[in-house]
Amino acid sequence: MSLSTSELEDLWESLAELNFSETFSNISSVNAMVCATAFNRSALLYSMCILYTFIFVIGLAANALVLWVNIRAQRDSTPRHETHMYITHLAVADLCVCATLPVWVSSLAQHGHWPFGEVACKLTHLLFSVNLFGSIFFLACMSVDRYLTVSHQGENAGGPAGS
Repeated sequence: MSLSTSELEDLWESLAELNFSETFSNISSVNAMVCATAFNRSALLYSMCILYTFIFVIGLAANALVLWVNIRAQRDSTPRHETHMYITHLAVADLCVCATLPVWVSSLAQHGHWPFGEVACKLTHLLFSVNLFGSIFFLACMSVDRYLTVSHQGENAGGPAGS
């Protein structure tokens, strides 16, 4: 919620008219200054388009490489590791997030206008959000897996030193 300068002044005046009890008599006045935004919206949208395009190209290439390496590693190794599975799923989720970026770039290039309709808007937001949270979930799974591996490795080696 943002208020204009005149709305802030009206709010301040209406608060000043209220009759507070004597306990609030020592409150000092605070002057609020509203800073004018000094950025060009077109330049910001153009910069976002360039950034999203860069993220799309790098994300597509890097996640495709991660998928290729992990699929080869799973195929060649006899014991299948959970870590490879987590990394593969993380790469798929990140690819899905990257797949939504060209749609966002198209919208930003048209100064925020969404030309694809309401259904595409909701599906794009759904795909982006679900896979973004999926990425977070797989990172958490990888962290728990690493913790369990390290903590149980000490138990398998005979316990802590000195016991």
